[in-house]
Amino acid sequence: MPPASLSQTPLFQHLMSSLPSLRAQIKDAVTASTKQWLLMIRNSSGQVGKLAIDAMELRTRKWRVRRDKDSSFKHSRVGSAVEVVTNEKTEYNVLDNDKLRVDFKPLYQCIHIYTTLEAPEELQKSYQADRRAQSDLILPTPLNLTLLQSLTQEITGFFIIEREVLRTTRNFRSERDIDELWTSVIGRLTQAIESSLNNETDPEVFLMVKECLLAFIMTLETYSYSATQLQTFILVLFGKYTTLLENQFKSRFEGDVQRDDNTPMRVNDSEGQKAALKDVWLARKEYNELFSATLPLTLPWSQSFPQSCEDIRNFVKRFYLFMDGVSQHHRNIDELLGRSLDRLLVDHVSLPIRHRLSGISTLSQIAQIITNLEHFEIACSELEKSLTSLRSAQRGGTIRLTAAASFSETIKSAMNRISSVIASKLDDFFELADYDWTPRSREDAPSMYLYELAHWLATVVDSLVVQDAYKNEAYKAAVQYIAECLLDFISGQNIAMLNENALSNIFVDVDFLEAEFKRIGREHVNAAFTELRLMMTIPLSDKVQEYLNPNIRQMSYTTVKPKRFQAMLEKLAKFGASSRDPTERERGEKRRKEVDAVGRIFPGEGRH
Repeated sequence: MPPASLSQTPLFQHLMSSLPSLRAQIKDAVTASTKQWLLMIRNSSGQVGKLAIDAMELRTRKWRVRRDKDSSFKHSRVGSAVEVVTNEKTEYNVLDNDKLRVDFKPLYQCIHIYTTLEAPEELQKSYQADRRAQSDLILPTPLNLTLLQSLTQEITGFFIIEREVLRTTRNFRSERDIDELWTSVIGRLTQAIESSLNNETDPEVFLMVKECLLAFIMTLETYSYSATQLQTFILVLFGKYTTLLENQFKSRFEGDVQRDDNTPMRVNDSEGQKAALKDVWLARKEYNELFSATLPLTLPWSQSFPQSCEDIRNFVKRFYLFMDGVSQHHRNIDELLGRSLDRLLVDHVSLPIRHRLSGISTLSQIAQIITNLEHFEIACSELEKSLTSLRSAQRGGTIRLTAAASFSETIKSAMNRISSVIASKLDDFFELADYDWTPRSREDAPSMYLYELAHWLATVVDSLVVQDAYKNEAYKAAVQYIAECLLDFISGQNIAMLNENALSNIFVDVDFLEAEFKRIGREHVNAAFTELRLMMTIPLSDKVQEYLNPNIRQMSYTTVKPKRFQAMLEKLAKFGASSRDPTERERGEKRRKEVDAVGRIFPGEGRH
């Protein structure tokens, strides 16, 4: 200020009266300059973000190379303490480099002028409103996912600039304001992405979105922005991705089953041998045996088994591909994989095989299916052990599969199908059985049809390419069916009456069958004839009274079902009643009383 003596001069008065106008002009000029600067940084944000994300991706690639070389780093990601310490930093300023320079001088000048004019709060409010308005303009509605990469680059540049303003301007920007703006923008971004993905059915699109967001997250984390909201959103996307991935793979699994011809695969050379064993999961012993076997080689499985194993490997790789690089893993990711694999294996391998069995009548094909199912059972166990090597580098934990139980049930269904097919053929033999149910005499030789039946059964079952335990089951089911057919003859509704000579002839047939099964080493299956033998022995030995005695019945005849026994006695009684021979008629009357006696002892199981 000039000395007091000048304060009354016209020049001084003119100067003082002009100051408010000059202040306003300076303020308007610097404000206009800042508005122009804001437009400039809005246009530059995308390039700033691209440079930052490109730099992060370069850093990520370098770290992956180093991590692959040194296994001690395999569980560390970019940004981890180990990576930060070992990172060979080269100073690279995305705001000032040979491709781009963002000059903050207009903003700093404006802050200085507003502070001098004692109006910093006015500028702060104006700047905050402008930046919020600019952030609103970043997100288009609706969001085209093909533009997601450029969009995340623009958001990245926007917030890098905000962080730089906060760092270089003391109290002009508050960290709270920037964090609130960040939360708002990320909230709108995730909503826009989720809306755009609502009708998306291609899992590859979800994978593309995840990769884009992951680069975005890692870049902004280095500028101290919280990624929790985005990481949570990635896990939401992961759940939808998993569902779509299952939908995509389930048709492959079902296709493998439907296209399988259920005949053993063959390999002719070592390359084919290696290719056939490359993707399958086997017990170590079987793998070694097949790997060292003489060529050409017939493999124990058909084509659906290795194809399904290959699909499983691809599914697991793509499953973990989504989570690769994500720092915040859901603690149940491994459990989710286990459930997904179980659904695929049970619903789209085991159950389709089970359903397909009903249309297959060739025993060799059913036997091949059983062998396949056994290998699927083993594969479930071996897969649990080997999944560690299939996971992404950051995975850990234990995976449990329950699909083996379903394959075990399907094996039972296959065995039932074998039994059904054999039973159908046995029916053809029994149609040839020309029994006289009231013969005048007893036979010494078995029925002729049984010779062919026994030979056919032994040939067919022993030729099945399955474990001996399954052959035993097939024999047991077949012999049980034979016993049931003979029981139905003597106690069912198709035969109206019979005499004791007919029972004796059935006895001869049973003796023959038991001798045949003993001859081929299957003596244990003869237990199926126990009820039939005992039930015929009682009337032939005239021991019905013994059967009626509770103590004796409990000790000697527990396998004889009262209802069947009563029905057989009734047939014998009918024969006696229809005979002209007084002795037979008397025996028939005796049988009638025995029928009534059995009915009184077992009222709930007697005649109806």
